[in-house]
Amino acid sequence: MATLLEIENLQTHFFTSAGVVKAVDGVSYTVDEGETVAVVGESGCGKSVTAMSILRLIPWPPGKIVGGSIKFDGQDLLQLTEEEMRNIRGRDIGMIFQEPMTSLNPVLTIGLQLTETLMAHTDITAKKANERAVELLGMVGISEPERRLVQYPHHLSGGMRQRVVIAMALSCDPKLIIADEPTTALDVTIQAQILELMKDLTKRLGVAMIVITHNLGVVARYADRVNVMYAGRIIESGSAQDIYYNPKHPYTLALLKSVPRMDQARQAKLDPVDGQPPDLSQLDAGCSFRARCRFATAKCAQEYPALEKVSDTQYAACWEKDNLEEKAS
Repeated sequence: MATLLEIENLQTHFFTSAGVVKAVDGVSYTVDEGETVAVVGESGCGKSVTAMSILRLIPWPPGKIVGGSIKFDGQDLLQLTEEEMRNIRGRDIGMIFQEPMTSLNPVLTIGLQLTETLMAHTDITAKKANERAVELLGMVGISEPERRLVQYPHHLSGGMRQRVVIAMALSCDPKLIIADEPTTALDVTIQAQILELMKDLTKRLGVAMIVITHNLGVVARYADRVNVMYAGRIIESGSAQDIYYNPKHPYTLALLKSVPRMDQARQAKLDPVDGQPPDLSQLDAGCSFRARCRFATAKCAQEYPALEKVSDTQYAACWEKDNLEEKAS
């Protein structure tokens, strides 16, 4: 399967009065055609900034992409002009933002917001654009799509608004969709419906997808590969099976233990990740997770471990990765 997106040593920094915040600090990963890749980590670890960097939506000041490359479908996005980038956003790369009520314009109808993207990126007529909008709303499971075109976002429930945002992302038949915390504002029942919908649509349409989330449980059955981020870096990467059944980084293990499980006793307590994420403007040469790690050694304070191959499909950045299973038992 051909590689669609290749991120190599991406560095995005924010220059503030308190110092340089290294929000993304040397991130590298790939997404193949038709593949679903999850990026998982706590708030503030750099997941969304990585996504915004792919679309070149980092505001300056204070943010700036200071290094690396982002190759999409054979071209480096960081070398394109702003006009060339506008042609890619929405057409070749669709985006599903965290909160649909803030990503949809409250004073424009659903129909106008759906057709705007279509007419901006294609030579389609207004009539054909409306027909396509009705088709898209039906595709994402919204009843009476013709009537919804004249409604405003506040007329719809949270789940329906999220379906509209998914329809907008799919409107121009993109090759890649970036879903940034697509179920955060929804209750658990609607979360499952939205995730099933996204999985079905991407599989049926052959669209690749990056799912950004803080919850490893959310992507267990939807991702082909998982990248775990911490403090601006990827600290573990592998297939979903690798990550869930054989984690090789203490942070991944801690995230898994903090997720409720159906196979545990009802009275079993969750095991939270102790401590707070580090200040990204004050990182030293050592491992950034060591202050919260139960398996840290003296070496962890001296040098940051490289992301090294553990198996054919798995990589981990930890000095104790070979001993983790023994220590955790």
